[in-house]
Amino acid sequence: MKFVILSSAGIQAEIDEVDAVRTILADGKPLTILPRHAPLMAELGKEPIIASRSGLDATFSVQNGILVISKDEVKVLAESIAEAKQRDD
Repeated sequence: MKFVILSSAGIQAEIDEVDAVRTILADGKPLTILPRHAPLMAELGKEPIIASRSGLDATFSVQNGILVISKDEVKVLAESIAEAKQRDD
């Protein structure tokens, strides 16, 4: 599954073949996205977004974000982004 973060400046982050994406939505509910997830559009909360690939986690802080899941792609549309850290489990 492909993970992309977009802002008005263009593509801010792009990771191919992620195993999972985890975050907390604006309503406080946690969400884990796995390949072949059902289509969804949701407002993101203030919690980080974690994209996992082959045991490595990339964590992003997004401000004013919208999450869009379609087919095998997860897109985040954001006003601004900061990559917080990358770590292995």
